[in-house]
Amino acid sequence: MSTKRDAFGCSAACRIEGLMESRFEVIQSLGRGGRGSVWKIKDRGRHGRLLALKRLQPGIQTQELALEFRVLSGLRHPSLTRAYDFGVDDEGPYFTSEFVQGPAFTSWAKSATPK
Repeated sequence: MSTKRDAFGCSAACRIEGLMESRFEVIQSLGRGGRGSVWKIKDRGRHGRLLALKRLQPGIQTQELALEFRVLSGLRHPSLTRAYDFGVDDEGPYFTSEFVQGPAFTSWAKSATPK
């Protein structure tokens, strides 16, 4: 099975490698959608806390993710994950949020839908 590569010849894991080397350690990919990908990471700067890191696909405006981060970081509710950090590096914009162990939301929603 071959690894999918982007226009730069880079796999999804190597696109976040530079950022990961300095502050974060990649644990695993959590998913990919039309707008970006989400990774489970360990934040070396937050006492080894496990977080989720969202990275946009190339071509999506930084302002879109910045707005999403601003909205999420201003919300507090027991059913919402907390947003922590926003940044832009050589690979583009990203933000980190609280990692919650459990099934993917889409899997949960399908099982919770009345038949």
